[in-house]
Amino acid sequence: MEDERRRHHMPRSAEGEERRGGAPSRHARDEGARREGRREETSRKDRDHDRDTERDREREKERARAKEKEREHEKEKEKEKERQKEKDKRDSERARDKEKEKEREREREKERERERDRERKRDRSEHERDREDRDKGRDKDREHTSSDAARSSDAARNAILDRIREEKRNATEDSRDEAMQSGPVGATSPPEEFPERGKLPPKEKPDFKPSGKLQEDSAVSFRGRKLMWTEPRDSALPTKKWRFYIFKGNEELEPLQVYRQPCYLFGRDRGVADIPIDHPSASKQHAVLQFRQIVTESDDGGPPHKAVRPYVMDLNSTNKTYLNGQPIEPRFYIELKERDVLRFGFSTRDFVLLHENSLDSLAPATSPSENKDDEAGDEAKDDSVLV
Repeated sequence: MEDERRRHHMPRSAEGEERRGGAPSRHARDEGARREGRREETSRKDRDHDRDTERDREREKERARAKEKEREHEKEKEKEKERQKEKDKRDSERARDKEKEKEREREREKERERERDRERKRDRSEHERDREDRDKGRDKDREHTSSDAARSSDAARNAILDRIREEKRNATEDSRDEAMQSGPVGATSPPEEFPERGKLPPKEKPDFKPSGKLQEDSAVSFRGRKLMWTEPRDSALPTKKWRFYIFKGNEELEPLQVYRQPCYLFGRDRGVADIPIDHPSASKQHAVLQFRQIVTESDDGGPPHKAVRPYVMDLNSTNKTYLNGQPIEPRFYIELKERDVLRFGFSTRDFVLLHENSLDSLAPATSPSENKDDEAGDEAKDDSVLV
């Protein structure tokens, strides 16, 4: 437009010269150069504009591709999330299945445990019935015993009682003689002109002493040897002075005092045994005598009271432990009664259980006249009863 305006304002001389084909003037040349420059500038701007437009289109395409990639990425993420959800769902289902299986296994284990408890109760009831039957049979055997072991020890027991009665009579006669020789009360006794008659010789003290090898705190081993049993909680010291009178056939051996500790171990192992048994048929730890404190009812209907009773238990010995001629069941405490006879393995020694009052209950009652005559010798008689 500007070129057209300038062309209209161009001087007529110059325009005529151009028409005539003559040489252009300086003004015409400048004007032509300017028009050429403006055309180049316009074409350059057009090229720049086209280039910018092309770049914008490329940028739009890049942005479109980027958005497309972003959408693809988002879709991939969604798919991955779906896959993870499916996997989590499968894992949770497997976990639930495993938990259900464990629960079923626990139920089965509980059922098996209940079955075992019922089985143990049945076995325990059967064992209790068998034990009651054995106790009844043993009590009946005690009342009507006729075993060879009891018969073989009766003669020895009678010999002990006869000897003790003879010692009592001798002590009574000696005390009566001393009372007659001493004269009235307060009188000075004359010097002895002859040795005393009828007095018992000094008693020989037994050389057997309890070893005390059993631990009082229920230990399970001693001196590197494992004990076959542990003391029960109701273990207690005996309140009576129990003794074992030992017989080998008709021969009486030295009695054993078994009231100084709550338990005594019988066996061939002298390292742990309190009462050694040297017979080859005896086991290293054969049996145990255990004193236990129990609650028992009074015979006169009074309130229950505590009492300490002796029990014997066989420690799974090879050749068994015999009570009144009958073998006892191992690993069970069997209550012992007065005058019971124990035998270990194939040994011929009988262990007769008595206490300090057993001899008084077995000895015959004395007449009132004898009691009156014996008042002066009470102290001597008391001393002669000790065995």
